[in-house]
Amino acid sequence: MALKDGKRTGARIPGADGSTLVAHVQQRREGERARLARMLHHDVSGMLAAARMDLSRVMAHVVDPELQEPLRRVDQLLDQVIHAARREMQWLHPALLDHFGLPLAIRHLVDETCRGKGVRFAMSLDETLEDVAPEVQIAAFRLVEALLGDCRGLAEFGTRLVARRDGYVLEITLTRDAASNDDAPALADLEALRTWLRARGVAWADSAQANRSRVELRIPRRSPAPVRSATPGG
Repeated sequence: MALKDGKRTGARIPGADGSTLVAHVQQRREGERARLARMLHHDVSGMLAAARMDLSRVMAHVVDPELQEPLRRVDQLLDQVIHAARREMQWLHPALLDHFGLPLAIRHLVDETCRGKGVRFAMSLDETLEDVAPEVQIAAFRLVEALLGDCRGLAEFGTRLVARRDGYVLEITLTRDAASNDDAPALADLEALRTWLRARGVAWADSAQANRSRVELRIPRRSPAPVRSATPGG
């Protein structure tokens, strides 16, 4: 209901429903993350790398041991900051997603996270993903990222991506350690991602039983853009 002259009317504001708003906010959030990642890459990381190159030239001409040691410490510090900036860029917006697509980005995320935390994992991912909107791919990646969480109490993590005639199915399963008191990520906590994906035409199904949780996405292919027929003079 909208207000007009202090009275309620039956008109609704276009696009003001909750799901549209959540999808819009999520999309804007990812856009801002991508902007910050680009800034870190082009400005901060680039300038730090240039400073380290200049420092290495200076160090090559310094023979005084009392000066060499502090210069080495500065070089190590610059190296640490550059690596920290790259980790932040990856968290803000995974470059693999832009350059190689969702399957490889998921593979790298799951492999790196699970190996680092000592969690068993299994993956079966089709290597190509065609005609899927970029915003759907980043939303699906964020879902995998959220379900991995900090891995506390997680015994096994499984991901499967298979092609279907009308799109793709992404299935994610989490098996918790039976002796752990840590809960799996509450599905209610993923409501924003669920709403965002559904607003983009992705079907979402989830289930939880004992120490096992499962989320399945049915990702449609994008409809081909309509071909405009040629008209005389245009």
